[in-house]
Amino acid sequence: MLLLRILALLSFIATLSFAQVTEVTDDNVGSLIGKSDEWVLEFYADWCGYCRKFAPKYEAAQRVLASSPTSHNVGVGKVNVETSPGLAARFFVQRLPTIVHIKDHEVRVIPADRMNDLVNIVQDQLWQEFQPVNGMTSPFSVM
Repeated sequence: MLLLRILALLSFIATLSFAQVTEVTDDNVGSLIGKSDEWVLEFYADWCGYCRKFAPKYEAAQRVLASSPTSHNVGVGKVNVETSPGLAARFFVQRLPTIVHIKDHEVRVIPADRMNDLVNIVQDQLWQEFQPVNGMTSPFSVM
Protein backbone atom coordinates (compact mmCIF):
# COMPACT_ATOMS: atom_id res chain seq x y z
CA MET A 1 0.00 0.00 0.00
CA LEU A 2 2.82 2.37 0.86
CA LEU A 3 4.51 1.55 -2.43
CA LEU A 4 1.35 2.50 -4.34
CA ARG A 5 1.19 5.85 -2.54
CA ILE A 6 4.83 6.56 -3.32
CA LEU A 7 4.31 5.69 -6.99
CA ALA A 8 1.22 7.91 -7.15
CA LEU A 9 3.16 10.79 -5.58
CA LEU A 10 6.05 10.35 -8.01
CA SER A 11 3.63 10.28 -10.93
CA PHE A 12 2.00 13.49 -9.70
CA ILE A 13 5.39 15.21 -9.30
CA ALA A 14 6.44 14.10 -12.79
CA THR A 15 3.23 15.51 -14.23
CA LEU A 16 3.86 18.85 -12.54
CA SER A 17 7.49 18.93 -13.61
CA PHE A 18 7.13 18.03 -17.27
CA ALA A 19 3.75 19.44 -18.20
CA GLN A 20 4.10 22.46 -20.43
CA VAL A 21 1.92 24.92 -22.23
CA THR A 22 1.77 23.92 -25.91
CA GLU A 23 2.89 26.49 -28.49
CA VAL A 24 0.07 26.70 -31.05
CA THR A 25 0.89 28.25 -34.42
CA ASP A 26 -0.68 28.96 -37.79
CA ASP A 27 0.98 25.77 -39.03
CA ASN A 28 0.06 23.27 -36.28
CA VAL A 29 -3.39 24.39 -35.09
CA GLY A 30 -5.19 22.03 -37.48
CA SER A 31 -3.31 18.98 -36.24
CA LEU A 32 -3.56 19.93 -32.55
CA ILE A 33 -7.19 20.93 -32.11
CA GLY A 34 -9.58 18.20 -33.24
CA LYS A 35 -13.33 18.59 -33.59
CA SER A 36 -14.13 16.96 -30.24
CA ASP A 37 -11.17 18.31 -28.27
CA GLU A 38 -11.22 20.74 -25.37
CA TRP A 39 -8.57 23.47 -25.28
CA VAL A 40 -7.73 26.73 -23.57
CA LEU A 41 -5.61 29.14 -25.62
CA GLU A 42 -3.82 32.31 -24.57
CA PHE A 43 -3.06 34.85 -27.28
CA TYR A 44 -0.03 36.91 -26.26
CA ALA A 45 2.93 38.94 -27.51
CA ASP A 46 6.44 39.04 -26.05
CA TRP A 47 6.32 42.86 -25.83
CA CYS A 48 3.01 42.87 -23.89
CA GLY A 49 3.53 43.72 -20.21
CA TYR A 50 0.14 42.34 -19.20
CA CYS A 51 0.97 39.08 -20.99
CA ARG A 52 4.29 38.76 -19.14
CA LYS A 53 2.53 39.43 -15.84
CA PHE A 54 -0.17 36.83 -16.59
CA ALA A 55 2.24 34.12 -17.89
CA PRO A 56 3.13 32.56 -14.47
CA LYS A 57 -0.56 32.32 -13.55
CA TYR A 58 -1.38 30.70 -16.89
CA GLU A 59 1.46 28.18 -16.52
CA ALA A 60 0.32 27.38 -12.97
CA ALA A 61 -3.24 26.85 -14.23
CA GLN A 62 -1.89 24.48 -16.89
CA ARG A 63 -0.05 22.42 -14.26
CA VAL A 64 -3.19 22.16 -12.10
CA LEU A 65 -5.36 21.17 -15.07
CA ALA A 66 -2.80 18.60 -16.25
CA SER A 67 -2.66 16.95 -12.83
CA SER A 68 -6.41 16.91 -12.20
CA PRO A 69 -8.38 13.74 -13.00
CA THR A 70 -11.33 15.84 -14.20
CA SER A 71 -9.39 18.10 -16.56
CA HIS A 72 -6.13 16.33 -17.47
CA ASN A 73 -7.32 15.89 -21.08
CA VAL A 74 -7.80 19.62 -21.60
CA GLY A 75 -5.14 21.04 -23.88
CA VAL A 76 -3.54 24.28 -22.76
CA GLY A 77 -1.82 26.31 -25.43
CA LYS A 78 -0.46 29.72 -26.22
CA VAL A 79 -0.40 31.63 -29.48
CA ASN A 80 2.19 34.33 -30.17
CA VAL A 81 0.28 36.88 -32.24
CA GLU A 82 3.54 38.20 -33.73
CA THR A 83 4.56 34.84 -35.22
CA SER A 84 1.03 33.54 -35.91
CA PRO A 85 -0.92 36.56 -37.15
CA GLY A 86 -3.27 34.39 -39.20
CA LEU A 87 -4.45 32.56 -36.11
CA ALA A 88 -4.87 35.84 -34.21
CA ALA A 89 -6.98 37.19 -37.08
CA ARG A 90 -8.99 33.96 -37.29
CA PHE A 91 -9.91 34.33 -33.61
CA PHE A 92 -10.53 38.10 -33.96
CA VAL A 93 -8.05 38.90 -31.17
CA GLN A 94 -8.42 42.57 -30.22
CA ARG A 95 -6.59 42.79 -26.90
CA LEU A 96 -3.74 41.02 -25.17
CA PRO A 97 -3.74 38.71 -23.46
CA THR A 98 -6.89 37.05 -24.78
CA ILE A 99 -7.99 33.69 -23.40
CA VAL A 100 -10.40 31.46 -25.30
CA HIS A 101 -12.00 28.16 -24.36
CA ILE A 102 -12.65 25.66 -27.16
CA LYS A 103 -14.90 22.62 -26.80
CA ASP A 104 -16.20 20.69 -29.82
CA HIS A 105 -15.00 23.56 -32.05
CA GLU A 106 -17.22 25.96 -30.10
CA VAL A 107 -15.19 29.00 -29.02
CA ARG A 108 -15.87 31.20 -26.01
CA VAL A 109 -13.78 34.21 -25.03
CA ILE A 110 -13.01 34.28 -21.31
CA PRO A 111 -13.62 37.83 -19.99
CA ALA A 112 -10.52 39.63 -18.72
CA ASP A 113 -11.95 39.92 -15.22
CA ARG A 114 -12.30 36.10 -15.03
CA MET A 115 -8.88 35.08 -16.38
CA ASN A 116 -7.46 34.49 -12.90
CA ASP A 117 -10.24 31.96 -12.27
CA LEU A 118 -9.26 29.80 -15.24
CA VAL A 119 -8.94 26.49 -13.35
CA ASN A 120 -12.45 26.75 -11.91
CA ILE A 121 -13.85 27.88 -15.26
CA VAL A 122 -12.55 24.69 -16.87
CA GLN A 123 -13.06 22.18 -14.05
CA ASP A 124 -16.54 23.37 -13.08
CA GLN A 125 -17.54 23.93 -16.73
CA LEU A 126 -18.26 27.58 -15.98
CA TRP A 127 -17.20 28.33 -19.56
CA GLN A 128 -20.79 27.46 -20.46
CA GLU A 129 -21.81 30.81 -18.92
CA PHE A 130 -20.08 32.69 -21.75
CA GLN A 131 -21.68 33.26 -25.14
CA PRO A 132 -20.06 31.13 -27.87
CA VAL A 133 -18.73 32.73 -31.03
CA ASN A 134 -21.11 31.53 -33.74
CA GLY A 135 -21.69 31.75 -37.44
CA MET A 136 -19.23 33.27 -39.83
CA THR A 137 -17.19 34.84 -37.01
CA SER A 138 -16.36 31.44 -35.52
CA PRO A 139 -12.70 30.49 -36.07
CA PHE A 140 -13.90 27.04 -37.16
CA SER A 141 -16.56 28.17 -39.65
CA VAL A 142 -16.25 27.14 -43.28
CA MET A 143 -15.67 30.77 -44.31
